[in-house]
Amino acid sequence: MADDHQHGVSEPSDGEGPRHRHLPPPGFNRRQLLQGGAAVALGAAMAGPPGRIATAGINLASFSGIDPFVAGMHVHANYSEREASWEQQYAAAVGAGANVLWQTDHDFRARALNYVTLLRGTFIGATTGSFAQRAATFSASGPIRVLIEAAGTSRATQSLSMDTESTAVNFFRTGIDGQSIVHAFGASRLDPDALYEVVVQLSMHPAQSGRPAGIYSLRYRFRRNVTVARFKEGGGLIGVVRAPMPANGTTVTLTPLDDIRALWPDMLAIDHSSMGLSFQVTSPRRGVVADVNLRSVTIQRVRHDAAGILAAQRAMAQAWSAKYGITGLVSEEVSLGPGAIAHCNVFGAPPEFNLKADLTTSNWQPWYRDYITRQHTRGGLVSWNHAFGFQVGPVLSAAAQVTKRRQIFAQLSANNLLGADILEVGYNLRGFMPMDQHCQLWDTFSRRARWLTGNGVSDDHSGRPWQSLGNGHLTGIWAASSSERDLAAALAGGRAFAFHPGRTRGLQLDTLVDDLVPMGKASVSSATSRRIAIQVAQLPADCTVELLIGPVDYTGQDPGTSLVRSWGAAAFGAGGTGTVTADINTTASCFVRTQIRRSGALTATGNPTWLLRQPPPGGIPTARAA
Repeated sequence: MADDHQHGVSEPSDGEGPRHRHLPPPGFNRRQLLQGGAAVALGAAMAGPPGRIATAGINLASFSGIDPFVAGMHVHANYSEREASWEQQYAAAVGAGANVLWQTDHDFRARALNYVTLLRGTFIGATTGSFAQRAATFSASGPIRVLIEAAGTSRATQSLSMDTESTAVNFFRTGIDGQSIVHAFGASRLDPDALYEVVVQLSMHPAQSGRPAGIYSLRYRFRRNVTVARFKEGGGLIGVVRAPMPANGTTVTLTPLDDIRALWPDMLAIDHSSMGLSFQVTSPRRGVVADVNLRSVTIQRVRHDAAGILAAQRAMAQAWSAKYGITGLVSEEVSLGPGAIAHCNVFGAPPEFNLKADLTTSNWQPWYRDYITRQHTRGGLVSWNHAFGFQVGPVLSAAAQVTKRRQIFAQLSANNLLGADILEVGYNLRGFMPMDQHCQLWDTFSRRARWLTGNGVSDDHSGRPWQSLGNGHLTGIWAASSSERDLAAALAGGRAFAFHPGRTRGLQLDTLVDDLVPMGKASVSSATSRRIAIQVAQLPADCTVELLIGPVDYTGQDPGTSLVRSWGAAAFGAGGTGTVTADINTTASCFVRTQIRRSGALTATGNPTWLLRQPPPGGIPTARAA
């Protein structure tokens, strides 16, 4: 917690005695207390003998004693399909209060699986100004033509641009590293003062070196009687490569990476995407014709094998971790388009960037099961992404939400999520389902003692400030360090919480049962009542903390949860920072989970703790044992 956060003292409203809180020495946060040994001085003797329930109260020194690491766990950039660069996402992470970022670009997009080489797809023509003649034609067999002649004394342009959704997103957008554009010119006419331009849209970057934040682009500008030159326009975001018009029949190869390096030597050139491609001709006045015919345009991609992609991703993680002062980790989203094939992320093990050319809608489940098993042998965890689907909204009716949740639970439980360890629950709205339903799906698995860690997700591709996104959740991880091994170990044990930085910025949330059982763990005891301490920090004044209990009876298609108790922010003391306790009826096996609402809307959740009376079938995994 921040240095000025202290455990508040609140009086109970149900007739119980005061709930004592141990105050840390002024000027120390929880991590400093742990590192300096001061946690021991807070009184660890209250836990009681091993194997017994602590009856003297809750020993707050037994909480983590450290601040959580705050992670963006599902984030995309230049090897995926939208405008963000990794630099932009690292800046967004810092702006949202994160200090860990897993880079999870789509593997099949990084590998450019089924992407265009010879240009194909949909290209759209557009004209500006008055014209005497124009043409814009594109053939999937190769030829391209753009023609313009202005009608008067004002300029006119004709462009032919790759359609964004039908072509660029699925067949062109990937990292710029190793890409080249090969032009085979046919019989063309470019009069003096006319222009022919090839425009390559790049990625978004933060403001730097006197340039504003924005999307960069390259313009290869050909005309008669000019010398080769490079210069910038548009406040420095447009890089122009000027060259004389090639002779008919000439083949010209454009290498964007080389030109990015030359134009913006202060940037990491590989941190750009081939976002879009267009061909444009300009006539400044009547009688000046620009008529460009291309026999073909071919995209070549080297370094888009697994080794090349991994090297680029690591280089970006190293550069931006150093610049922005956070821990950047390289991962991947294992994916292959929409529909029946699920998406998964790996955490704690190196990504494979497998080409997956043999993956189909028929064999994807055994393929994913093998993948998840491999990651487990390497010490990794795998998340099951956006369980309700890829779309966002609108939200379904209440009845339809229940129906869909039950259907998805049946599907996922039938294959046991193929062994996945993490379920994405921190979505404000995804797959037409609100966060409440994501948590209820998760709770239904918890009812069956399926050990799933819930995390917060943005799945952002845009680079806009995460706190402004509808789906912009982060994951707080109570880990010993920011090493990937320690972060993965904490996630494996459920030592995590999900929250939205735009609604509960800087939030911390943790629980501890009987001074023995941390959040995320499982405990077996014959006790009929157990006490939970709920600790929060920086809880906004209009928030409510809820404690839920659910049965663990290994059956049912619904979570079966009920509300035990709720507290307003004032119960936690000044600044919404402190601890409350409550007693739990454990005459039957159950799980408990905390969640936070702001103005009625669910915005944060902790992970469940299982309080069992007998060991579950199959036992308790080592990572979950209290």
